[in-house]
Amino acid sequence: MNFETIIEFFKWCSIINLLIIIISVIVFSLFSSFSYKNNKNLFSGNEIEFKKTIYAILLFYIVIVIVFNIVPFFVLAIFQFIY
Repeated sequence: MNFETIIEFFKWCSIINLLIIIISVIVFSLFSSFSYKNNKNLFSGNEIEFKKTIYAILLFYIVIVIVFNIVPFFVLAIFQFIY
């Protein structure tokens, strides 16, 4: 494997994950009541706790995407220009 293949892999992983994050934020901000009604059997708390939990999960997912997709993409892109 060369740098170009790995960089393309991380680029597309980052794009796909960022699209998932954007869609999730839009869905949960516009349709949070609908989402709570669909998932209230799975979640034991009230709607306010549900919103806090969902946004905490999304924040954790954003951090994971940054650490494991975006940072390696930029590091490899920089190394490609150096070497």
